[in-house]
Amino acid sequence: MMENAIEVSGVKVAFGSHVVLRGVDCTVERGSIVTFLGRNGCGKSTLLKVITGNLRPNAGTVSIGGRPLASYRSGELAREAAFLPQIHETLKDMTVLELAACGRYPYQHWWSGVSTKDREIVADALRRTHTYHLKERTVASLSGGERQRVWIAMALAQEPEILILDEPTTYLDICHQLEVLELVNQLNREEGLTVVMVLHDIGQACRYSTKLCLLENGTIRQSGAPMDVLTREVIADAFGVEANIEMRGGRPSVIIDGLCR
Repeated sequence: MMENAIEVSGVKVAFGSHVVLRGVDCTVERGSIVTFLGRNGCGKSTLLKVITGNLRPNAGTVSIGGRPLASYRSGELAREAAFLPQIHETLKDMTVLELAACGRYPYQHWWSGVSTKDREIVADALRRTHTYHLKERTVASLSGGERQRVWIAMALAQEPEILILDEPTTYLDICHQLEVLELVNQLNREEGLTVVMVLHDIGQACRYSTKLCLLENGTIRQSGAPMDVLTREVIADAFGVEANIEMRGGRPSVIIDGLCR
């Protein structure tokens, strides 16, 4: 049986009288790519904030790497899991190399400078994301796809076991969306990196995930392999669209036909 990288049990979140998560249970197996899907407002990003320790739930527990989330210090958690939120902010004149080097913060102390090992790990992270040639450029000067790959390089510089991405393809054109998702898939396939994502595109989620968790009204309606979760009936009910699912190149492909009539 595959070891679980993340375990979520009975998580509930409410903001005043507004209940966002209503008792979520899910697992992320080590070495898998798990994507949370659902309509806007169903609780996907809130669940990621709970998993990463950025939001304390009203009830329920989260374990990372077999340990309760509450037992981690911030530096410890950053070495286990790297989180990229949907919106990134950098200083206007920050270079690619400087941003990627920020990923080494969990390993540094106020009394020690940047080590040779730190520099080697940052350079390797840039090479793995195909951004080393951009290292002297400012982040602000990059295209959207280049910028996203540099942020992923920063996350990889943390040397995490788990990479958590909140809508990593937002604001990107289709070419750069696929570029980012192919990179994530490569890191998972070749290095065994566990990946947790929130995506809106049903077809991309189906193509690039080993497991889907479909959220609806603050609970996980279904979870499992893409072909088991995304049936025509489920897509119609959950998203209000008609779709066909085909196998292409050994992978499931979702073709949206239009709104449900």
